[in-house]
Amino acid sequence: MHAVIREVAGVITAWLRETNPAVPTAKFEFENLKKTVYEVGEMVMQNISSMRQDVLAGRKTEIDYINGWVVKKGEELNVDCLINRKVVDLVKDGRKINEDEIDDVFGF
Repeated sequence: MHAVIREVAGVITAWLRETNPAVPTAKFEFENLKKTVYEVGEMVMQNISSMRQDVLAGRKTEIDYINGWVVKKGEELNVDCLINRKVVDLVKDGRKINEDEIDDVFGF
């Protein structure tokens, strides 16, 4: 999860610096973004995310609009997004991995 957040932070801060340099980027830097993700995660931990609901129901997910956007912008901004690319591929392929497989699948 930290690797996903780190890539997202890199893309958002690079994108903001390019598109609107007057916008402060501190809240989108890794540590601050990670803190926000954990806080939101605590609040919604009992919920089933809309993407998980889509997967379980066999519907098209919004992966292209979330992690896919991160990957696309990362390519445009020369920010490496290998982990988010892998997440997109796993969701699109419908592949499930367990906790023991994470390191191997993501190359950690």
